[in-house]
Amino acid sequence: MEKNKEALNDAEKKQKFDAFIEKTKNELKQLY
Repeated sequence: MEKNKEALNDAEKKQKFDAFIEKTKNELKQLY
């Protein structure tokens, strides 16, 4: 059960990271 929870946590972190990358890319586009 704990292992499952950790895997879920990692997936969530990756999702947040991907969203952060997208947001940053969009902000950079607006600068140029």
